[in-house]
Amino acid sequence: MRKVVGYARVSSHTQRDDPERQVRLIEEYARRKGCEVEVLKDIGSRLNEYRKNFNKLLEMVVNREVSEVVVAYPDRLTRFGFKMLEKFFGSYEVKITVINQEREEPREKLAET
Repeated sequence: MRKVVGYARVSSHTQRDDPERQVRLIEEYARRKGCEVEVLKDIGSRLNEYRKNFNKLLEMVVNREVSEVVVAYPDRLTRFGFKMLEKFFGSYEVKITVINQEREEPREKLAET
């Protein structure tokens, strides 16, 4: 059976509280939906392609272990190429659910990444 996987990410260790806030949002979503959720967490830049749990998530998608990926904000998953990632996941019949659609402008926040 395919599972729901949450993904939480922060850019640095100085943002220690933020992953837990993201996890709470993801778990609250899962409770409302009536399902269990496995949450993967990373600390690393949105542009870092070597995030351990992000790569684990990609493997899980390709192995058809996931039905839905839940993130608190779209930029937690990736800074650029969200629509492309959404299409890629969709080709494996995986839906991406974004709890909060507010998004920072990439050009304005690129230096903060």
